[in-house]
Amino acid sequence: MKEILKSFYGPSYIEPSNNYDFNKYYYFLDKDYSIFGIEKEKLTENELKLILSQFDLLGEDFGYEENKNLVNFLFNRTPILDNVKELKYYFIKFLDVKEQETISQLDELLRELYLTNTHFVKLSNIYIIIVTKNKDIEMKNTLQSIESDFLIPIIAFESDLYTVNEYLPHCFMFDLYGFKKYNNTQKLIIDKTDLLRNCILTTIDDQVRKDFKTYVLKNYLNDPEMMNIISTYFDTNFNLSLAAKKCYMHRNTLINKIDRFISDTNFNIRDYKEAMLVYLALII
Repeated sequence: MKEILKSFYGPSYIEPSNNYDFNKYYYFLDKDYSIFGIEKEKLTENELKLILSQFDLLGEDFGYEENKNLVNFLFNRTPILDNVKELKYYFIKFLDVKEQETISQLDELLRELYLTNTHFVKLSNIYIIIVTKNKDIEMKNTLQSIESDFLIPIIAFESDLYTVNEYLPHCFMFDLYGFKKYNNTQKLIIDKTDLLRNCILTTIDDQVRKDFKTYVLKNYLNDPEMMNIISTYFDTNFNLSLAAKKCYMHRNTLINKIDRFISDTNFNIRDYKEAMLVYLALII
């Protein structure tokens, strides 16, 4: 579609390198992480809506111009920054918000909360907060208050603290697009394991998922007690004593049940490779 836009808008279509004029252009991000711009006066309201259905919009009101070197690096457009050694990033999005007045209020609120001492950018409906020092920002209580005040579901993401290197832009964009597709509101703040799990779940066909679970779990698929035991065993990092305590049973009883599961399914959950397959069968 970019080639069609380029042909249709001619000289009003640009692919900037370092200079951005947000007064004159709308800037969009495509699925290959490339930024392109189109003159605002050349776009009708309907044309803008059509483009936004296919591409993400960079929000000029959130300091993109001030943070363009860092953001360009994370979008894999410029070399590694010499002045930044470590960073972590946060994503926030509000679900089911369509009223422009509410969006403006949320924009202003997040700007006041996080614009100071962070790099703050908005990409369509996702707020990106980048911290370039080993310093966490308070998010949970703030988002819980917003959720309560505005009565809207919120999802946020917190990354690891990364060393700035050539692989970081790939991690950033993988997390960003994984977060864009993530709509499970069971957890307020998710991490990389949640994104990776969702990535797997959304790419597996329903029939394949059903067949895989049956193949691995067999008759225990409909055994809530055994499923809880195996899940707890994984959640406690294979700690038998802690898993037994959480399952309210004697350690030897837990061992016997795990042995029975291994015997009946032929998947040895004490072996990392086979345990990974059983864990996948549990979560899909």
